[in-house]
Amino acid sequence: MDGQQFFGSSTLIALEADDYDVYIKDINGCVFSIPATVEEPPKLTVDILVWNESVEEYVVEYGSRIPLLADIENAQGNVFFTWDAAYCGTLEQDTMSDCTGTLTSSALWSTPDYSNDYFVLAIDSMGCEAEDHLQVHVTKVRRVVVPTGFSPNESGTNDRLVVHGKSGTMIKLFQVFDRWGELVFQDVDIPINELSRGWDGTFKSKEMPPGVYAWYLEAEYEDGMTENFRGETTLIR
Repeated sequence: MDGQQFFGSSTLIALEADDYDVYIKDINGCVFSIPATVEEPPKLTVDILVWNESVEEYVVEYGSRIPLLADIENAQGNVFFTWDAAYCGTLEQDTMSDCTGTLTSSALWSTPDYSNDYFVLAIDSMGCEAEDHLQVHVTKVRRVVVPTGFSPNESGTNDRLVVHGKSGTMIKLFQVFDRWGELVFQDVDIPINELSRGWDGTFKSKEMPPGVYAWYLEAEYEDGMTENFRGETTLIR
C-alpha cells in the first residue's frame, strides 16, 4: 500500500475507512497503481415498533397490552437485546416479567399502568451498539352512563334501568329514589353493563307509576379510583 512493501496476498484486512493507492508488482518488477476507497460499513440501527409501526410516542387506554418489536438494520451476526423501562414490571417476555437486563428477546409485550418510557440496546456479533427510546402515554377512560329514561314493559328492550360504561368498571352502589326521596331500589357490587342487575321499575313487588326518579351511584374503575354520580331518569309505561 506504500509502494515499498509488497505481499503475496491480494487481500488485506482491518483497513480503516479511507482513500488508498494500491500498488501491484508483477513478476518482471513492473509496478502499477490504482486508487481504492474503503468505506465504513452501514451503521447498526434499532427502532422500537408498536404494532409494526415506527413511532416515538404512542397513546393507549389503561389496561391495553401492546407488542414492542426491536427492528434491526445492518447487524453483523447474532444480536443481543437489553430492554429497560422507567417503571418496572410492565414488560413481558413469554411468561416472564422483569425490569431490565434479563429481557433479551427482540419482541416483548407491554402492559403499562401509567405513562412509561421504554429503552432497548442492541449489540451485534462485532460489538456494534445501537439504542432506541419509546414513550408510551396511558389514558384512563372513565365512562359511566345511566339512561335518561326506560320502559319496563317486558318488550325485551330497555326494560331495566342499567348502568352502562367501560368494561372493567364495578358499580359499588346503585340507588333509585322516588320524588319524595324514598329509596325504591338498591344494589351493590354490580359489574357495569350487567343487564340483569338494573331496576325493573317495581318497589315491594308493585309497579311504580310513570314519572321522574332520582338515582345515585358509586363507581370503581380498573385502577382503583372511585367516583360518585347523581342524576334523574324517567320511567315510561
